[in-house]
Amino acid sequence: METIEIFSIISAMKRQEQSYLPKDYIHSFRDQTDHQDCCESSSNSIQQEDGNFRLRMVNWCYQIVGFCKFNRDIVAISTNYLDRFLSTTEGIEAKKDRKIFQLTAMTCLYTAIKIHEVEAIDPTFISNLSKGNFTEKQVVDMEQKIIMSLQWRLNPPTPSSFIHKFLSIIPDKTMSKSEKSAVRKLATYQTELSVGDYNFLSYDASCIALASLANAIQATRRGYFQHILQTISKIADIDISSQAFMKCRESLYTKMNMPSHCQESYSIPQLSTVRKHGRSTNSVHNSPRGVDTFPTR
Repeated sequence: METIEIFSIISAMKRQEQSYLPKDYIHSFRDQTDHQDCCESSSNSIQQEDGNFRLRMVNWCYQIVGFCKFNRDIVAISTNYLDRFLSTTEGIEAKKDRKIFQLTAMTCLYTAIKIHEVEAIDPTFISNLSKGNFTEKQVVDMEQKIIMSLQWRLNPPTPSSFIHKFLSIIPDKTMSKSEKSAVRKLATYQTELSVGDYNFLSYDASCIALASLANAIQATRRGYFQHILQTISKIADIDISSQAFMKCRESLYTKMNMPSHCQESYSIPQLSTVRKHGRSTNSVHNSPRGVDTFPTR
């Protein structure tokens, strides 16, 4: 692909991402529903609990995608659906009820897979994963509600997609293919951590991508670091000296270096039947667990 064409694509993605930004729905919703005499510490605790529950669902989605061997970026896409839906009036019930939140998150994943993967899953799969908590009809009805509320905007540019384009700008003589591969893996790891962290909701996908790249390049390659960073930032029109960018980069760096035992992990028990495109695979071992073991409070 020609360099000029890549520049044009990045510019289009930058314009597109503005229409895919969710709102800070947790804090705004809690601020509206908290009683006037509710203390600030109690309010903050509830908001933290909401963010943690969202993280658990995101991690669960990564396990589903990993089991089905889908592109892991599907989770970033589905989480964007989830956050934007919860930013609308149609998503109010999901913010009030953890069970509806679960249905919403599962349906967003189902929809993202159906749109962005070659092989889709059918509603039966989602119903099975819920251990009977949700029916196929509930999944289908929720999908329609989500799609309509999002006005059919279902192709958000993700941090991972920006990383791919940013790295394609760098000539092979400046950074070899093997170096790019190492940088891409480390940068992508950071973006995946950001998907589950509600605090990154306010950052553009392009900002998260460049901040992740900056950390990855500096960690793996010292030479030409500033030149590479400045070149990409000019093309992407991102102010790397801004407080927002530096805070984003610092937060990603902290998460990247967090001890592994601090990251949540879940065991995955057996599920008897998995269906993809109507085909059944019986006695599937190590298949994704149902969501009924997640806390509802």
